[in-house]
Amino acid sequence: MQMVTGLFSSISSGVSQAAGAIGGAFSGPGGPLAAARIGTSALSAISGYAMNRMQADQMDSEAGFQNLQANQDFIQAQQKSNEVMRNYRDVVGGQVADAAGMGIDVASGSVQAAKARAENITDQQLNTIRSNAVMDAGLRRARAAYLQGAASQTRTAGLLGAITKIGTGFLNVFQTGGPSGSGGAMSGDQAVHDLSGTGTP
Repeated sequence: MQMVTGLFSSISSGVSQAAGAIGGAFSGPGGPLAAARIGTSALSAISGYAMNRMQADQMDSEAGFQNLQANQDFIQAQQKSNEVMRNYRDVVGGQVADAAGMGIDVASGSVQAAKARAENITDQQLNTIRSNAVMDAGLRRARAAYLQGAASQTRTAGLLGAITKIGTGFLNVFQTGGPSGSGGAMSGDQAVHDLSGTGTP
């Protein structure tokens, strides 16, 4: 219990000294300079974060477009397949009609062979259309997944960058302004130690 009480006492002391350092920096002779540093850091952080968010939004937009195009690839493939099947029916129907008009039995070997050749050609065309659609859609979806991952990383990097810039600005306040505002420096290491409860209360 005494250990816990001592830890909270150390943390409280560290927070008080940190707050005193900031207050002293702003109220002392170097106050305007400290405020300018904090303001510059904040503006830089906000600007950088906004730029990262814009880039991430663009990536997400492009990812959405790629997914839509992948779906469109399959729709177009189906349309092409339907056209191939219509051509097949027209060709076979014409062959059967021509054979019947010439008095050839439509069940004869020559008519059936011609029909089989047309069917094989049609199957090859359909397979090619399907394979191309699967490959193109797969590439688009892989591109979309990559963009979505990159967008997430960009947002995270922007947030961490903003936090780092703001933290650096406040660290400069710690280093340039002491608790009394007289310019006595409290180092960043001392501030960290005091806040973590490892410094001297």
